[in-house]
Amino acid sequence: MRGYFTANIDIQNSGAVVASPDHNTPGGSYYYHWARDGALTMHALQITASGQKGYDTQMQHYAKWVVGRHAESDPNNIDVRIEPKFTIPDGQPYTGGWCRPQTDGPGLRAITLIAYANDLISRGDTDFVSQYLWTGDASAYSGGAIKYDLDWLASNWDQSGCDLWEEVQSTDFFWNRYTMRKALAHGAQFAQKMGDSQSAQSYNSVLQTLNGPLARHFNG
Repeated sequence: MRGYFTANIDIQNSGAVVASPDHNTPGGSYYYHWARDGALTMHALQITASGQKGYDTQMQHYAKWVVGRHAESDPNNIDVRIEPKFTIPDGQPYTGGWCRPQTDGPGLRAITLIAYANDLISRGDTDFVSQYLWTGDASAYSGGAIKYDLDWLASNWDQSGCDLWEEVQSTDFFWNRYTMRKALAHGAQFAQKMGDSQSAQSYNSVLQTLNGPLARHFNG
């Protein structure tokens, strides 16, 4: 199982996670990197493979993939951070018809990369974090892969987006809301750790606002 799992990670050393390596799956090719699937996959890798051979290479290639996608101009007239999928290995946003935007991507990527950044910091390795993940400089990768995604959430958490099955749109899907909540909670703690109390305060403020509509999804 692990062999099949890792075979779909870091395709051609690009950092991309392929949905299916088979170009001829029934119903059409799944040879793409989905933002949601990629983030969840790389988080699963951390949970199961931290410290194992190749782990840092795979995680760092993924982080560089994220900052590379953040820098793309979007051909579909939306923010590239909420594009659903990208071509492999060049990482261009998919231009065919699809359910757009998908607003869970920024939060899921942030959750994954915060976990990796915390792992690096715990090992005394801060260079990669300050270079790619939280740069402290808006001109350097828009503040870093983590901050750029969290800043989108802080400003756009109530934007309409697609459901998990990419069929309908709403501003109030439980999944999207809950991933945003987790990302902002972890993000506020991480921003404070990085000495950015202003961002931490911003994320915490949005988190408190988000708790209201999210609570309506529970019935006790």
